[in-house]
Amino acid sequence: MAEESRQQRRPERIRPISLIRGVAGDHKIAVLNVSLTGIGIAHQKPIGKPGDEIETRFQWDGRSVRARCELRWSKQQTHLSPPLWHSGFRFLSFPDSASPGILRELVLHYVERAIDEQKANAKGLPAVAAQSFQTGAASLYRRHELIAGRWISTETGDRRQSPQGFTIAVNHPPEEVAMLRSAYEAADRAGAELIRKLAEMSISSDDGIPTRRYEP
Repeated sequence: MAEESRQQRRPERIRPISLIRGVAGDHKIAVLNVSLTGIGIAHQKPIGKPGDEIETRFQWDGRSVRARCELRWSKQQTHLSPPLWHSGFRFLSFPDSASPGILRELVLHYVERAIDEQKANAKGLPAVAAQSFQTGAASLYRRHELIAGRWISTETGDRRQSPQGFTIAVNHPPEEVAMLRSAYEAADRAGAELIRKLAEMSISSDDGIPTRRYEP
């Protein structure tokens, strides 16, 4: 219950594999992670104090996302050389109508890459860069259901897919679970059904297959 409550308070985030640069106020930033509700950034100087509202802009795919954000936390990373600051922002509003759509596309772009890897796994395609090996069909599964805006996770021996989420192997890597949850939250009805289909494919094989795993 405590774990689910923490997940409800902190939406799943994706980590872009290519550098996304931008500005927060007058500070140059690099985007470390993104969700539909906020971003994590790196910057070279203190940026403000928690509660400050700062306009943030960053580029993705040649398009600009602009958001009015609340600074939630900021911490100096003294183990880095030179030291950097990491900060977390919550989106408050978007000054233009295009930004929310671009943000949604950004999140789905990286999530779809992870799903594509799962699709390749399920079809038994040779691994491009194998990072793990699935030794056989799972006997235990975990059902992930989005109910009233909250993710509920249940261990089960039933591989059937839930209409309120998806069912995957119980030993699925946490980072991929986070990506799938993020995809499900952002998807329309057809997208949610695709996620269920791919989840069903990933647990329907009786033979071990090489696993290609994309980690953003």
